[in-house]
Amino acid sequence: MLPGKSGLELCQELRAQPRNGDVFHPARDRAGRCRNLEQALEAGANDYLTKPLDLRLLNVRLSVAERRIGVLAERAQARAELQETVKRMVDVLENTSDGFFAFDWEWKFTYLNRRAEAMLGRSREELLGRDVRVEYHRSSDPCLKPSTAR
Repeated sequence: MLPGKSGLELCQELRAQPRNGDVFHPARDRAGRCRNLEQALEAGANDYLTKPLDLRLLNVRLSVAERRIGVLAERAQARAELQETVKRMVDVLENTSDGFFAFDWEWKFTYLNRRAEAMLGRSREELLGRDVRVEYHRSSDPCLKPSTAR
């Protein structure tokens, strides 16, 4: 028993703090276990154990938690590597002397470098998310001309 607060209150406080890992919520007994389990999980618990603790069950659950932590660590490493790659790619695109712009499958601008902004005569803020077919059209001039429809 916790002095001054319930296990649910402690679980909610722990979950509210940034960078908290797994939170286990122990229960006194098996009576009302389903209702307590639901409350504990809603409060942010990752698992639920009853007292007295079954050490075999605790070890199994800790092994599962260790595997989850390993997977999350691998994902975090992959995300950091991907972010570094994106940063290097953007640096190359921003510093090239060529204009570069990208579209999604709906022909909406997803990226423009500084040179593309100069070539198109419009800022990224004006063009990102906009349909190139609406913003520009072909004319007799070989260069794209800004559309009158905006």
